[in-house]
Amino acid sequence: MQRAFAPGRVNLIGEHTDYNGGLALPFVIEQGITVTVRPGPSGDQPWRDAVAAELGIAPPAVEIESDLPTGGRLSSSAALCAALALAIGGERDRWELARLCQRVENDHLGARTGLLDQIAVLMAPSGGALLIDFAALSATPVALELGDWRLAVLDSGERHAHAESGYNERRAECERGDPRRLRHVTSENDRVHAAVEALAECEIGRASCRERV
Repeated sequence: MQRAFAPGRVNLIGEHTDYNGGLALPFVIEQGITVTVRPGPSGDQPWRDAVAAELGIAPPAVEIESDLPTGGRLSSSAALCAALALAIGGERDRWELARLCQRVENDHLGARTGLLDQIAVLMAPSGGALLIDFAALSATPVALELGDWRLAVLDSGERHAHAESGYNERRAECERGDPRRLRHVTSENDRVHAAVEALAECEIGRASCRERV
């Protein structure tokens, strides 16, 4: 029996930068999605079928368990895709899997997502953040020492789906060179750099930071 887990993610900073070759700083949370491959009839499951098609294999029967709210902006779709790919296809190069999951959303399900969610759920370290440079396609772990501070995620009750939201439209505006969108990406990259520097200097939870030498 094959089983795989993929976590949800929260993005500290770096919004709508992934498909513009920018920077982002996500981290993963404890909640996520577990996929178990089981014997029996496969039935019809669009996500599983799309992942199997990208892997070039027949779709097996799977059981999906989740404690992530669907559409809650915690990357439940990327977590589902990653857990399916790992359970069905086994452990592979994480960059390869991230691109596979992006193709699933882009080509099979109509959401033109970048690679932020996929890279985060597949590569972000437990207890730390991940600085992703989408121009260089590199990922660097970043210590997330919060001390007495806590990062809280609150459920507003709003739900969204990439393919049905304004996401695709915003991405098209960036591709057309909309000045407002491009200005956001440039300034957002600066904010990501500033956030990484602040974490390195222990400006969050300074009282609990180790003495710097």
